[in-house]
Amino acid sequence: MINIATLLLIWIGVGTWSGDCGVVLRASGYNEAVSTLLCDVFKAAEAVRKHANVTEELKDKIKVAVYGPSYGAQFTEDGRLSSGNRFISGTQYGRQTVCEYYNRSTRAIRVNGAFVENLFGTFVCVCTPAVTSRNETLCGVLHGERKRTWLGNFNGGRVGNALLQDVWQNVISKCTSDLKNHEDDMTRASKLYLALAAVRNQIPIRRAGEKLLYVLGDARDLRGCSGRDGKDICAAYEYALTKWGIPWVKNLHNLLPELFTQVDNTTETKIEHTVPSRPLAPGTPHSPQSPLSREVPMDEEGEPTVNEEPPGDVENAVAVRGSETQNRESAGEPLEETVKRSEGSPTSQRTDIPYLSTDIHKGGSSRAKPQ
Repeated sequence: MINIATLLLIWIGVGTWSGDCGVVLRASGYNEAVSTLLCDVFKAAEAVRKHANVTEELKDKIKVAVYGPSYGAQFTEDGRLSSGNRFISGTQYGRQTVCEYYNRSTRAIRVNGAFVENLFGTFVCVCTPAVTSRNETLCGVLHGERKRTWLGNFNGGRVGNALLQDVWQNVISKCTSDLKNHEDDMTRASKLYLALAAVRNQIPIRRAGEKLLYVLGDARDLRGCSGRDGKDICAAYEYALTKWGIPWVKNLHNLLPELFTQVDNTTETKIEHTVPSRPLAPGTPHSPQSPLSREVPMDEEGEPTVNEEPPGDVENAVAVRGSETQNRESAGEPLEETVKRSEGSPTSQRTDIPYLSTDIHKGGSSRAKPQ
């Protein structure tokens, strides 16, 4: 007679998920912690795209990572789906098909993981309830406040738009309610870096047969992101080294060097245009006053002085990080066990971050540059 343990092993062997190699992201309600991570990335990316003084080309690349490309599952800024030509009209696609970013069905290969390629679609997979329950919350919203559910199939976008509006109004739009347009561009860029790093550091890893997967969200009965029985509400991605295997995370991360370079150059240009090479003598009629006269210290000859020493905490952070990496490699510790996991929002008011290293530019002063 086959006992329960044997059946469980057979079940796991055919592709269901098993085990945890990380911390399952749960808070006071299902998927609340992971929705906070997604929200922080969304806010940071939108703040850069809407308010930072960067090129339109860079803004367009950020928008593709957040909302999706025009040829795929692209979402609009008001919560609708333009599915392009990837979804066959009238075809029913299971929730797990568009929410799992690895090939499990050759018949649906064109749409496998189509939603979770971008940040908006990941929100949909993680924060759309499969069934309603008065006593449970999902992504910080009580089920009783939700108008629609998503249990199984998705029909070429026609069934989904009302559902997407519900997710937009109850979850995603709250991530845009406090976007700040008075922050400086370096702070905006730094917050995006920190939000992406928090996602990387807190994603648990699960096993599906011979594959390792990143899982954003809840998978209580280990059957993938199917939403069946009101469970398994998640987004899943095949494991990749250094945890940049998630498409939208990887795309935003790859834009960081360009973003920091543009922000740094813009800041330098503003200083060159607003600080005169030699201020006019006091008392000169109609002598202009430097806009930065209260912020830039002057020496005895009236020249602006620049601190040539790099911020101590940036230099120390890079040194400590390098030391920790060497220690882990020498000890042979697995990647997933060495990832630091922190609670709460990753955003911070600090702009001195380990991603930047100090370099000397032609003026002799120290300036942060992305590696």
